[in-house]
Amino acid sequence: GYINRTYGEKNKFYQEKYTLPEKDAPGWKGLISNKIHYEIEKILEMEENWKGWTKLIKISEDNAKKIKNRKTAKDTFDNLLPSYKTRIVRSSLKEIQVFPDEPVTGDIHRLIRLPGSLHGKTGLMVKTLSKKELDTFDPYEIPIAFGEKPVKVRNVVGRPVTMGNNHKLNIDEIKELPEFVAIYFMAMKFATLCLET
Repeated sequence: GYINRTYGEKNKFYQEKYTLPEKDAPGWKGLISNKIHYEIEKILEMEENWKGWTKLIKISEDNAKKIKNRKTAKDTFDNLLPSYKTRIVRSSLKEIQVFPDEPVTGDIHRLIRLPGSLHGKTGLMVKTLSKKELDTFDPYEIPIAFGEKPVKVRNVVGRPVTMGNNHKLNIDEIKELPEFVAIYFMAMKFATLCLET
């Protein structure tokens, strides 16, 4: 699925010609293609292109110098030897592969995390982030679902507990905390609710 196939008759036999898809092709094809475009574009910008080819394809200097660099990454890839294409695809796939988190993947309770829903162990909101937002994301401040109304709770775990850097509940302490902090401590089983009698 990582290549486009075209067929042409040669000596009465059909021969596959592998071509590089566009960068924005859907799915894995596009992810691999985008990586290949990036790697070949870097090589095409080099003064001594052959050095880039020896590193990318793991071939000798003599073979690397025989590669004809063309105007675009696609044209260059499409005219490489089939064995070189296979090496580039395998190398690119190896670099972009992602391994799933096994405990999370196998746990049926963690499969659905709908944006706006609550995380059961923290009471915090499931939030969709952009790449830019990820750099400044504070998990204890941004995905807050509940308000600031004071709620009285008691520490029940025999040690101080904290939520981020701003909220602390000492051993056996009874304290009024903002609602979202109290819910966090209770959901984590660090505290219990103190009801007025």
